[in-house]
Amino acid sequence: MCKKFYEEWSSKKNSLDYGLDGIVIKINSRKIQEALATPASRRAGGRLQISGEQVTTVVEDISFQVGRMGTITPVAHLRPVVVAGSRFLARHFTTKMKSRDWM
Repeated sequence: MCKKFYEEWSSKKNSLDYGLDGIVIKINSRKIQEALATPASRRAGGRLQISGEQVTTVVEDISFQVGRMGTITPVAHLRPVVVAGSRFLARHFTTKMKSRDWM
């Protein structure tokens, strides 16, 4: 039942007049709540994330910042992108650059 509800909303999220990134499900059955519970909390509901829009950008420049302790941090300047109607000026820092073997 929950899977069908999730799939229904996932398929129609792009045709809505508002943004949607997930749905919340509440469990009414006490028996199911107890089956989902952990020792730390009861589980009367949960949130299911709906896959968001993915876009690609271009690295236009890489500069370096020097912190107050002398740490040098590379900063990639990326071409602005539009995601779900909002314009983003994105920057990647050291962690992402190392994980992609750019450094």
